[in-house]
Amino acid sequence: SLRDKSNVRGGWLPSLTFVSGSPHQAMSYDASYMNIALTIISIVVSALGGGACGSVITGRREKRQRRAAFLGFLRQWQVELSLPDRGPTSLSFRTDSAIVLYDSKLPAFSAEVERARDVFPDAEKFQALTDRLRKLTPEDWKGKQPRQVISEALDELIAFVSQC
Repeated sequence: SLRDKSNVRGGWLPSLTFVSGSPHQAMSYDASYMNIALTIISIVVSALGGGACGSVITGRREKRQRRAAFLGFLRQWQVELSLPDRGPTSLSFRTDSAIVLYDSKLPAFSAEVERARDVFPDAEKFQALTDRLRKLTPEDWKGKQPRQVISEALDELIAFVSQC
């Protein structure tokens, strides 16, 4: 009887059996609920775990791309700085052409720094190197050529970015 089976398994509902497909494949209700629960749990864990892994991989790739873009910007600036003077222009008539180039690049440099800020593990060193380049003044090139001072600051920053 059903009552006798309930004493064996601890309750009569889990002890009920049904036959699925053939008479030799009996399964209890508790086992079928367990299979459904495990299936649901595995689907949820897979969805969450897969999304998290994908997010980590995408985040790393995006940081690499921002680092490469920042390095490209710095190298382009370095190349422009190394080009020979083309003679005086209306902007550089009283000023060294390296200073004119430096002043014209500062807004774009500041924007690139903000895009790349969280890419580098040593945030303090990144900040110090970018501040050094961003805050050059005429006092910094006393006794030196402005092109040399700007180039040295760029070289240090490029070396740091290349190592990361």
